[in-house]
Amino acid sequence: MITVNLLPPDLRPVEHTPLPRLLVIYTGVALAAIGLTLLAFMHFNWIPDVQTKISNKTQEVESLKQQAAEYETLNLALQNITQREKACEAIWRTRTLWWQKLDSLCDLTPDYVGLTTLAFKEPTGAPTQVPDEGTLRMDCIAAKDEEKRVASFRRILKGELPPDRDKQFISDFVGGEISDYGWKVVEPPDYPGKLAINFTLEMKLKPKVPPAVQTTVPSAAGRPVTTR
Repeated sequence: MITVNLLPPDLRPVEHTPLPRLLVIYTGVALAAIGLTLLAFMHFNWIPDVQTKISNKTQEVESLKQQAAEYETLNLALQNITQREKACEAIWRTRTLWWQKLDSLCDLTPDYVGLTTLAFKEPTGAPTQVPDEGTLRMDCIAAKDEEKRVASFRRILKGELPPDRDKQFISDFVGGEISDYGWKVVEPPDYPGKLAINFTLEMKLKPKVPPAVQTTVPSAAGRPVTTR
């Protein structure tokens, strides 16, 4: 059934928006306003602050990368220096201090023996096939025609007779042995009419082995472990 309102327009009742729809509209407008406010706050305050923090962190990361690169360079240089230091220490431990040996030899040489020539001959052949590090050769002369002086000098060098200030002199030579090639009686040109004995002694130098070096390495548990 169709209803027709015959009243003039100004007398007709005004149609209002239903209350539920009106509440929905007001709620939507309020939410939109809040959202726009939050977006404006984020755009003008929060986002620039985050960008500043990101920029600072990026600069910090770049700085740390440079420091890490410098650390790696210094660490490699330190490792190189440490390896050279260990090599130098090994050489020092295995070398013979000839000045000490010659000083001891001078102290052990009695007054009646003169050293006319000192020579050191390097070993020949492969290092694994040579049982010594070289040969010390001494050409000597003993005053007077007395063979026992040659034997006494050999025993002094071996620490069997006084002076015994350095009994360790012979310890650096193979077997503590001294080789000789005989002797002969001569007349020194500086002392005509007097006799002396010329003789030659040789001693083979022991090959030195460097002592074990203790190193500390980290274990799986993070505790240092000492190895040899």
